Amino acid sequence: MWNIELSEPGIWNIELSEPGIWNIEISEPGIWNIELKLSEPGIWNIELSEPGIWNIELSEPGIWNIELSEPGIWNIELSEPEIWNIELNEQGMWNIELSEPGIWNIELSESGIWNIELSESGIWNIELSEPGIWNIELSEPGIWNIELSEPGIWNIELSESGIWNIELIEPGMWNIELSEPGIWNIELSESGIWNIELSEPGIWNIELYEPGIWNIVLSEPGIWNIELNEPGMWNIELSEPGIWNIVLSEPGKWNIELNEPGMWNIELSESGIWNIELSEPGIWNIELSEPGMWNIELSESGIWNIELNEPGMWNIELSEPGIWNIELSESGIWNIELSEPGIWNIELSEPGMWNIELSEPGIWNIELSEPGIWNIELNEPGIWNIELSEPRIWNIELNEPGIWNIEVSEPGIWNKELSKPGIWNIELSEPGIWNIELSEPGIWNIEISEPGI
Repeated sequence: MWNIELSEPGIWNIELSEPGIWNIEISEPGIWNIELKLSEPGIWNIELSEPGIWNIELSEPGIWNIELSEPGIWNIELSEPEIWNIELNEQGMWNIELSEPGIWNIELSESGIWNIELSESGIWNIELSEPGIWNIELSEPGIWNIELSEPGIWNIELSESGIWNIELIEPGMWNIELSEPGIWNIELSESGIWNIELSEPGIWNIELYEPGIWNIVLSEPGIWNIELNEPGMWNIELSEPGIWNIVLSEPGKWNIELNEPGMWNIELSESGIWNIELSEPGIWNIELSEPGMWNIELSESGIWNIELNEPGMWNIELSEPGIWNIELSESGIWNIELSEPGIWNIELSEPGMWNIELSEPGIWNIELSEPGIWNIELNEPGIWNIELSEPRIWNIELNEPGIWNIEVSEPGIWNKELSKPGIWNIELSEPGIWNIELSEPGIWNIEISEPGI
């Protein structure tokens, strides 16, 4: 039971009324008090009597309250262990509330302000209230989830309406899956090794085992297969209808056979200059002026053209209907463009370095500058960007509205920043060592220098 007291300004007192029950008091200036009530050790109070003016109080062990009484002032309250509330009262202020363990809410009251709510464990919602603002919701209806299991390893899933999933297992190794409707899947097991599969409808699959070694299979309808076992060694087969087969046993040595209808066969035993022309019906022409330099043209019906100017440099163009183009300037460097409808483009500048762009509607872009180093950008609406500068080193940025950024400088070391409104930052300098800072309003900081400290 001891006391330390200064009588002059600076003027403070530390007093222990009983063992474990103590008081620190400054009368002037700052005028604050730390007091342990006589009821029980561990039941304590820190209080400032003048404006600035705050209070930290523990009514029972583990049940505490931090309160600021003036404008821009805030409150942190625990009614029971793990049942807590952080609240800012004024405009631009926010609230974090836990009604039950694991069931919590973060809410900002003004435009551009957002809400994170857990109605039940695993059933949560992130919502921004203004136009262009976004919502992440897991419940009903829509029933979807955006989840980041580890830095650079994420999943976007829709269980109903659209029913799709985008998953990144490792940087550069991803999967896009649509169970219903359309029922398709795009999967990248390694850079340059990918698969596109449609179980229903159309029932087709495009698979790349290794760069240059791929397979296209259509079980129903059309019932055809294009397979490349080794570069230059491939097979196109249609069992029904049309009943034809193109086989290349060695480069320059191949066979085109049509059992029914049309009943024709073209076989080239040696590399040479050949022409396949069908005046009626279908009105198409395949012409090879020099080895490796060929053209397939359909004037009517479908109105399309396949042209190869140099080996590995080809173009598929459909003027009407569908209005699309597939162009390969060099091996592994290709472009798929759809001017109308859907208005999208997939471009590969180098193997593993690709871009998916949608000018209208949705107005988004997915770009891969290097394998594993990618960017997803939404120009309008929502105006956001997800960027991976290095594998596992990523950034999520919302330019307007909401104005926030989530950045990972190294795995496990991340930053969440909201420039306006609320103006706060959560930063992890090292795993377990983190900082929460609010520059304005309320102007507070929570920092852990070491794990558990």
